Amino acid sequence: MKQIACILVLMTTHTMATTIDFKKSEGSTGLLIDGVKNSPITTNVAEVLGLKITVRSDDVNHELNAVTDGFGINDLLDTNMNERVRFNEGEKLVLSFDKDIVITQFDFQFFDDGEHFFVEHSTGVLDITWDELSHKSSDYIYTNLVVSANSDIGFYVTGSDNIGLQSLNVDVLDSNQLPFLTLTHSNHLLHLSAEVENPSGKLFLLNSAHALDTNAWEPINTFSTSTNWVFTSTNEIHFFHTAPLVVD
Repeated sequence: MKQIACILVLMTTHTMATTIDFKKSEGSTGLLIDGVKNSPITTNVAEVLGLKITVRSDDVNHELNAVTDGFGINDLLDTNMNERVRFNEGEKLVLSFDKDIVITQFDFQFFDDGEHFFVEHSTGVLDITWDELSHKSSDYIYTNLVVSANSDIGFYVTGSDNIGLQSLNVDVLDSNQLPFLTLTHSNHLLHLSAEVENPSGKLFLLNSAHALDTNAWEPINTFSTSTNWVFTSTNEIHFFHTAPLVVD
């Protein structure tokens, strides 16, 4: 007998992405969190009105280190300063936001061939490799990582890798404007429906992927009113989310 696919439905509506600057500069979040050790602090995100961030290192001797051109962690026991403006093995940044967000881009520095940067979140670990960088000369990568409010995100490297972080692009998810998604099963068919209250007539995208920690979200359909879709039930896991259609 064919099994029913296990499907998680993500309902997300994006505002315009904003860059959270981790460098130590006037008006940046990096300036606000510089010097924090393993006792967490909560502060406003300087670049996003109404969003708060809680940050810490995961070791009493590790200090968050923001400078004018990047961000890393300083090992206070390392007399050589252990590449202060980079993440080194054993150093970890842990942060959370007080609202549901989606990280749409990471901006790195010193990311070299063969290296890995890991992003640990509630549903798994995103392994970012040099080969996946969208523009290797400027060290950034597009993602679609949805993170719930007050859920910890860990950033670290392993082995001999040394990578700096400059910024994150973040969308705050607006739950008041979400299409409401409903999933039902009947006769080996999956019925997905979107209930939309959309007086402005904006267009939404329905996207699908086989894993949350992936950049390979595939568009299925655009819609602006309440809409239904029918899929054949399979053994594969599928994830769905909705987002507004952005027109350049």
